[in-house]
Amino acid sequence: MEYSDPMNPPADNLEQTEKASWKQPKYLVAMTLLLLVFGGLFFYMVTLKPILQEMEQGVLTQTGARLVVLTKSIDPVMFSDYQFTTVTESAAMVLSQYDGNLQLTSLKNLSKEVATALIRHQGQLNLSGVTELSQEVAQELSQHDGSLTLDGLKELSEEVAKALSQQDEMLYLDGLTHLPDAVAAALGQRQHYLSLEGLKSLSPSAARALAQQQGPLRLNGLTSLSDETAEALGSHQGDLYLNGLTRLSESAAKSLIQNKGALAFYSLKHMSDEAAVWIGQHQGTLHLGLTTLTGAAANSLSQSTGRWLYLSFLKDLPDDAAKALSQYQGSLMLPSLTRISDEAAVAFSGQPGHLFLSDVTTLSDRGAAALRDHNDLYISLQDLPASAAEILRQAGHK
Repeated sequence: MEYSDPMNPPADNLEQTEKASWKQPKYLVAMTLLLLVFGGLFFYMVTLKPILQEMEQGVLTQTGARLVVLTKSIDPVMFSDYQFTTVTESAAMVLSQYDGNLQLTSLKNLSKEVATALIRHQGQLNLSGVTELSQEVAQELSQHDGSLTLDGLKELSEEVAKALSQQDEMLYLDGLTHLPDAVAAALGQRQHYLSLEGLKSLSPSAARALAQQQGPLRLNGLTSLSDETAEALGSHQGDLYLNGLTRLSESAAKSLIQNKGALAFYSLKHMSDEAAVWIGQHQGTLHLGLTTLTGAAANSLSQSTGRWLYLSFLKDLPDDAAKALSQYQGSLMLPSLTRISDEAAVAFSGQPGHLFLSDVTTLSDRGAAALRDHNDLYISLQDLPASAAEILRQAGHK
């Protein structure tokens, strides 16, 4: 009889056991992980590292663009620090397929071929690093279906301006500091949004030409406005943003209200009662940066027939001004007001439009009882005294 010791198996059985152990799951997992690590290291050294080195040097090729598009779909800020000064045509073709905003703010030069590829992109295209633009490249960019930022341009030829006037979306040219009449006339043919926030001055003739532009016009770099320039801009029919103005004469106010779009004066902290009489006759939305408001000025502003009246920086409102504003028929926006007196609350209770009081923290129970009957009130209940908040909550306000 063959003797078998379970504690000391024969040598051939031991060898078979060791061979079989390699087929166990734990060994297979270990081998797979090892292969993945070495495979990933090989891929990085042979393929990925050269691409990253090129990108660090500001060069974006087709493969690099594919990597950017792939990673931006997962993490939009992953390659935000890379400053691409060179983009190949094939890379531009890949980038044009990206479903998001393209920020190529370090690209200094733009060829026609790259521009032709990029205009296939749908969305915001920021080329604010480009400092020169030929007419043929401008013609290509005018076909881009999305907002276009060219803030790096310090000057513009008439031919380039004519080409860009055909672009059908938002156009940002905030790097321009001077606007010749011929360039203004070319840009005045645009039918859409135009931003020229770098302009510090504007001649009446250039203003007259720009006023022919049909879309919103941003001139927030202007800190003052002559009566002649104001008269010229008054014929503009789109939204007009003059958020850099710190003063407004009665004559300028009289001219600007001829504009039928929104008017914005966010740097205008004070307005004379005489100027307010004219501004109150404006038929569009008003955005005002006033920090003080007299009862007389409030009475004039309440006559505006625009749908919205923004008094975004007003932190204190006298009772006579509140009573006057309560007559405004549109939506009244007072987002910086922190206190409403009982008298003001009673006055506002009958205000017919939307009433926006998002920052109010001081309101008595009497004031809350007056406001609870307002049909379209927005106020943050969590910031109010508990009793006042409860009164409004029971009235259905949230």
